Amino acid sequence: MSTEVKLGTRHALRVLRPGPFRRYIIGSAISDTGTWMQVMAQGYLMSTLTSKALLLGMANLAAGLPMLLLMMVGGSAADRFDKRKILLTTQYVQIALAVSIGFVIMSGKIQIWHILAFAAVLGISNSFEMPTLNALVPELVVRDEIQSAIAVDRAVFHGSRVVGPSLAGIFISAWGTASAFFINAISFLALIIAILSLPARRLGTAEEEQRRTSGIKDGFRYVAKDKPSLAMIGLIAATTVFIFPIITVMMPLYVRLVLGLGANRLGF
Repeated sequence: MSTEVKLGTRHALRVLRPGPFRRYIIGSAISDTGTWMQVMAQGYLMSTLTSKALLLGMANLAAGLPMLLLMMVGGSAADRFDKRKILLTTQYVQIALAVSIGFVIMSGKIQIWHILAFAAVLGISNSFEMPTLNALVPELVVRDEIQSAIAVDRAVFHGSRVVGPSLAGIFISAWGTASAFFINAISFLALIIAILSLPARRLGTAEEEQRRTSGIKDGFRYVAKDKPSLAMIGLIAATTVFIFPIITVMMPLYVRLVLGLGANRLGF
């Protein structure tokens, strides 16, 4: 390994020294893993209720439509209000959702409309959680470490996307589908603890506060004029629409109906 690579790696990992970002990233890693367990469990649960891929896709639509409509509102809220309070609220909502659907599954009365309603409320919560988390990360490090912090945050997110579905398969095969939802509810506590340890948002000057209140219109104007930003948003949208459903919709159906395998093979 060259000296430049070693120095670059060392600089990137410097953000993991003891401090607010490390507390956040540990909590995020645990919570993200639980979230991906729940995503896979939801797809598997739907595949046990119906063999129609269209209905499985409806669950993704139920979650995605609120995000499409409200994500800009969530981003504006993250600029205006204390990010800690927004995140704590969304975590509590998602804990309640996960526990509720877990108990409905255990009761044996779960129906497709339960999952669709669950997904819709979860989508609303995610509309505020996701932009707030993205805006929070740069505030946890000094300016010259922002790029490294974002890279580590994305690496943890995508790493949990690999680990979470595999763990979901193990838990579902051993203790049933509800267990993945309960584990996810517990995993939120790690991020809540991390968030509670972070300082509240510092009030800015009158000019800064005024800029925060004009977020949505300014955001649209900026993206419309900036071609790289517009291209990036298009890439993210295409990935969300065409790639993500393969994991959450097709994989459970393929494992059960084509390969004839059980939940223990999910994610592997």
